[in-house]
Amino acid sequence: MKKVLLINRKTEIVDKVNQLKTELERSGELQVSTVSFADINLLIDGENNFARIDRIGMDLADFDKVVCITTASFDRLYVFSAFGCYCRKKGVKMLDDVFSNTRGKLYEMWRLWENDIPVPKTAYGSGIFLGECLVRNFNNIGVLKAVNGTKGRDNHFVNSPIKIARIVAANPSTDYILQEYIPSDGDYRIVTLDYQPYYAAHFSNRKNYWRSTTSNKSTKSVIPLDLLKPELLETAVKASRALNRSFAGVDIITNNETGQHYVLEVNHTPQIVTGNFTADKITRLRDYLLAD
Repeated sequence: MKKVLLINRKTEIVDKVNQLKTELERSGELQVSTVSFADINLLIDGENNFARIDRIGMDLADFDKVVCITTASFDRLYVFSAFGCYCRKKGVKMLDDVFSNTRGKLYEMWRLWENDIPVPKTAYGSGIFLGECLVRNFNNIGVLKAVNGTKGRDNHFVNSPIKIARIVAANPSTDYILQEYIPSDGDYRIVTLDYQPYYAAHFSNRKNYWRSTTSNKSTKSVIPLDLLKPELLETAVKASRALNRSFAGVDIITNNETGQHYVLEVNHTPQIVTGNFTADKITRLRDYLLAD
């Protein structure tokens, strides 16, 4: 018997969804489950990755097909985009999987994960779930980030489930992800143009600072591409291709204890006439546009 999951985002049509479930099961050949998108908790954690539905004790990977109901005019399509990444990776058919290229940190992390690009441990779900992950998966230290936050805004260093609960409760209209804290002396912004490395800068900071590349940095320097480790350039190109962003600013951080690097973000149309090193960036862009 095939297992089918109906994911609903509108509580006011629960009765209609349940009626659809009954009709689908009438033949006796389908086992149908129904959940709200808010019932599904997401975690990227090495080999321990899941899209788990605790209420029914199952994972999206346990189903043969997944159908999303009533997603039109929904401001959190990045959630369904993340579901799509997970389902593709796990070989589960998602109908209709039109959720791609949406913005927000949640979709970016899962799309990169789908393409085997290293990203920090990342959790998404209720405040209670994020608090549990902080203790169980993040060693009681992490960074709570607004899904649609920019330039380090609405990033919070957290070291207890209580702190997460307070932040979530104080910002009910904000959607958050929780990411692992990565000890680092700085990070790189690698700009790709036409899916090739075009420009790079390093933003050093006081040790163990945890905000994003563009926020409150102490030292900024242009790095010649030939001085960067090849794996950093390769990762930047793979990340821009994974998100179909031919002109992108890829933020990469390296754990200074393990040497492992991770993609933090893939920015749309990176700053050329604003931000740092504008003259250098404009010169490089002109050279690119003049080239054959």
